[in-house]
Amino acid sequence: MKKHIVIIILLSIVIGLYGQYFGRNKIQNEKEEWSQIKTIHFDLYFPKGEDDFGKQVAVLAEDTYYYLRDDFKTPLQGKIPLIVYPSQQDFITTNVISSLLSEGVGGFTESMKNRIVIPFNGSYKAMEDVLTHEMTHAYINALDKQNRFKGSYGATNSRLPFWFTEGLPEFLSLVGEDNHNDMFIIDMVLNDRLIPMEQVGGYFAYRQGEAFLNYIYNEYDREKVMEFFNAIRQQSDLDKVCDKVFGMTFHNLELSFKNYLKRKYYYYINELKMPYEVGQRLTDFENVGGSRNYGVKISPDGTKYLYFTDREWRQSVWLGTFHDSKEGSKKIFTGEASGRFEEFHYDKNNLCWLADNESFAFVAKTSKGDRIYIMNLDGHVIKNIEIPNIDTIFEIDINNEANEIVFSAVEDMQTDIFTYNIDSKKLTKITNDIYFNHQPAYSYDASKIAFASERHLVDSVRDGYFSGLRNTILVYDRDSKQFTDVTLNDNDNTNPTWLGTSNDSLLFINDELLSNYMLVDIKNSKVAKVTNIISGVNDGDINLNKNRLVVSNYQDRGWNLYSIDLPLEELTFEECKKAEIVTMNNDRSLFYNDSRFKEIGYVKREFNKVRKDYSGFKGTIVNFNYDAVSDSTVIAGNMDIDNVADSLKVSPKIEDYKVRFQIDNIWGGAAYSSADGAIGFIQTSFSDLMGNHGLGVSLGLAGKLEESSLSLRYLYLPYRWDFGVGGFYVNDEQVYRSSYYSNVFYREKELSAGISTMINYPINKFWRLEFNNTLYKYVSEWEISEDFEESWNPIDEEANPYLAKEDYLMDRPSFSIVHDNTLYGPTGPLMGWRGAYTLEANIGEEKYTNLTSYLDVRGYKFFHKRYAIAGRLIAGFSRGKDPTMFELDTYNGVRGYDDNEPGRKNKLLTSLELRFPFMDYVDIAFPLPIILGNIRGAVFTDVGVIWGDSSYDEFNGDNYTFDAIKGQRLKDIKMGFGFGPRFSMGPLVLKFDFAWDTDLVDCGKPTYMFSIYEEF
Repeated sequence: MKKHIVIIILLSIVIGLYGQYFGRNKIQNEKEEWSQIKTIHFDLYFPKGEDDFGKQVAVLAEDTYYYLRDDFKTPLQGKIPLIVYPSQQDFITTNVISSLLSEGVGGFTESMKNRIVIPFNGSYKAMEDVLTHEMTHAYINALDKQNRFKGSYGATNSRLPFWFTEGLPEFLSLVGEDNHNDMFIIDMVLNDRLIPMEQVGGYFAYRQGEAFLNYIYNEYDREKVMEFFNAIRQQSDLDKVCDKVFGMTFHNLELSFKNYLKRKYYYYINELKMPYEVGQRLTDFENVGGSRNYGVKISPDGTKYLYFTDREWRQSVWLGTFHDSKEGSKKIFTGEASGRFEEFHYDKNNLCWLADNESFAFVAKTSKGDRIYIMNLDGHVIKNIEIPNIDTIFEIDINNEANEIVFSAVEDMQTDIFTYNIDSKKLTKITNDIYFNHQPAYSYDASKIAFASERHLVDSVRDGYFSGLRNTILVYDRDSKQFTDVTLNDNDNTNPTWLGTSNDSLLFINDELLSNYMLVDIKNSKVAKVTNIISGVNDGDINLNKNRLVVSNYQDRGWNLYSIDLPLEELTFEECKKAEIVTMNNDRSLFYNDSRFKEIGYVKREFNKVRKDYSGFKGTIVNFNYDAVSDSTVIAGNMDIDNVADSLKVSPKIEDYKVRFQIDNIWGGAAYSSADGAIGFIQTSFSDLMGNHGLGVSLGLAGKLEESSLSLRYLYLPYRWDFGVGGFYVNDEQVYRSSYYSNVFYREKELSAGISTMINYPINKFWRLEFNNTLYKYVSEWEISEDFEESWNPIDEEANPYLAKEDYLMDRPSFSIVHDNTLYGPTGPLMGWRGAYTLEANIGEEKYTNLTSYLDVRGYKFFHKRYAIAGRLIAGFSRGKDPTMFELDTYNGVRGYDDNEPGRKNKLLTSLELRFPFMDYVDIAFPLPIILGNIRGAVFTDVGVIWGDSSYDEFNGDNYTFDAIKGQRLKDIKMGFGFGPRFSMGPLVLKFDFAWDTDLVDCGKPTYMFSIYEEF
């Protein structure tokens, strides 16, 4: 038992202090300083110095709480931590959770401490949508916790199907008012791709879940949605729930849902065209992989085009020509695999050509901030532009004659339009307001700049502060310094593109029904519909010389590029509102004022609560003065919780963030033995709210306090450098029976005590350096018992020199360089490569000194849709008085080889695997209903060898000679092969391997292996 405790503690020291072996890096260039505001329902944390922003978020959070409380009908009894990062880059490198987030993640709710974590990317509307989504998760988590405290253990969030878990937050945040979301459902309906609700997963669970609840909302009412939610939390059987709530089975309810969607969207086939009916398809994601071809830009001479694609799993830029039948004839470069192009902003990036038709510009993220690159068509970077004090850059355009760039960027908690002269390095701010200004485009002579601005406020079903904001197209006249709104309608208008040289015509995308291109004649106040395509147009570009429009269109589960002939003379124009001059200001009081901040907590905001939507398209708005007292379902005690601030009537204070440790987890077990006393193991960890400080404690009880074991470790993570320190005091003892005398026992008592330090430095997202050191004292003593362990006596060291007492001090420094740019499938890596080289030494007692180098390199090549080749090379070499001994029958060994040969001081191992889809879907009915999806398989071969002297040879006086091959058989070289399925079980991967060893002539008996680790 004690031995097991010691092993667990030693593992906890290694894992808890030094982290994982591979993995990409989170990089905080500077320590983020935080302020906090404590409101009645939230502990809000925001960037220090941004007090106005913090107040605005506090008001937004409190009003969103009451908006949700009107649906959930139950107040919350505790506070929810809310952390708002100042940018997407700061957000995805958060230490609140350990995993590295991607650019496409908009926010998350951490369930252990129920923390809401969201970024501010410049759009207040996007922040409100994400906040409402994540607050719904946090609200449900808090309700579950309250119910558990009351003893209602059955009411847990785990009963909710995944489509409901994500569909409800989407429904409550958007209430069906998002044409981009509708685009996916329309596509699934018209292409007969709707997934059975019990099988839907991934991103489509969000979309179908939201659509399903919108169907209930429109066909029944909003209260029915929440009744359905509460019923599912109490009863997991959907048929019983639906019979109670709707009077029908879930199957029939789902059929009604599908019929509702068909009635709603089938008429689109008569009104709109499929993209392949009006244009030539330039890309084919179904045959070449990927699902996103977008950001198209036609060259100035009109002969070729550039675009982004994810066909090889990573975002890359490809070149196509209109005269070449080859699809995507040339890849220019691949991003997201090196420190130069770490990532691209999700849906906020573009490409732009230079006048020479041979080079182009784009923005990429690096660990030191965003950079603008100019690259030629051979993939060579011509210029790398860093703009001082600007870390986040979105879309760009280039004025070639003036050597000037216009771009959208985040500065001082708002997104504005800037120009930057490459020669003089002069930065000019064009806009300065709280609205989201983006997608700038120069006119032909660069005298005007068009851009999209999220500033037009319309009535919306979701009655939030910013939910009614829509994008409109503004034109900035650089001579008069005036801004003009040229798309005066209540729809979302984005992606402006100038048409011709007159500076009077603009193409833009309008989402009145579905996203399609329109053309506005600014001078004559006329507008015409340019495209009429089913699903959604994401972006596009035009070549006037050829009257050719190339668009990125979503159809049948992915985005493809289509070339559309555009006879401009045949367009039908209609009168529209005359363009209006816009007064630009930075007046935050349009959405917030300080008096509202003083009221939060005891004055409720009035909401427009929407009732039944019989038309399926527009909601009927009814004024509803929400007051907690009117909620008859809330008991008086709970009412006091929500109105505790009523007696205070003071503004919440803005304070500096203070580090406070909270428990993350605790696990272990204990027992009492009459022989040993109290024995057991306890491990717990603590961290602060931001995750910048981590503390771990492991305690192994072994009867007496002086015989117990303890380890402590501390991590400090707010800077680019990561630091860690730990201490340990580990006791162990082992008892052996004499091989000659049955009543003679030997006991070895070991004590290890020391300190460990860790320093990690991430070079970029994919490379890092690791420096570790452990200084420890080791003591070993032997005792003998001749009365069946009743009493122990010191051993006679002269008679037993091999059992002499040892007492020495050792230092174990190590240095590692680690790389990881892999992309994962459901059971392991499928693309990229990762590797680690470690040099480690033992310094101190001469007979235990060694120097060990260890290399582990793994590469993955994804090919033919879901197939991949994986290879691994391991090399280990150790020298010194006590070299490290390597083996071949361990996890990093030859599968199928199972021999008890001694370890040796040199090792080479290579592995090759073919990874493939095995079963897409398995539905087991007996003995338990189990649904397994995305089961993969692997066929593998391992070849390895260890050589050199071993401690076994020295002890027995053997002379070792290496013999790789004897005759036609492998001798010291070992080889194994086999196959097996892999099952993804969330954080665990179940692997069943059937392996055989072979000497190239004969095969051994099969070995059956089981593990819960991901594929190498």
